[in-house]
Amino acid sequence: MKVNQSRLQGKHAPRIVCRMHWRLEEIQTLFAGFFRLERLVLRHERFQGGEMRITRELLERGDAVGVVIHDPARDATLLVEQFRPGPAKRGENPWLIEIVAGMLRPGEDPAACA
Repeated sequence: MKVNQSRLQGKHAPRIVCRMHWRLEEIQTLFAGFFRLERLVLRHERFQGGEMRITRELLERGDAVGVVIHDPARDATLLVEQFRPGPAKRGENPWLIEIVAGMLRPGEDPAACA
């Protein structure tokens, strides 16, 4: 790929995208509940030549949207306190303070969800 070096200066420099070949050979569902865990088998080209076959687990949780709700008159930001099982498992405080957020349903508009 030939790149015009004069265009690489400043904050609007173009992103160079790798165009190496890859393919997804297999998807195996390991668990399907609130989250979905899949095992993927992929093959991709290597920069030094040849190909590489890899197996990776993918935790698919779907998309989410978060909203920072700020009241300038009060100079206050709304946060929520939610229970999270990860910290509970580690023996830590499972009640975390977070921005308002939620999971998107397939095809749902993020602005409508917010």
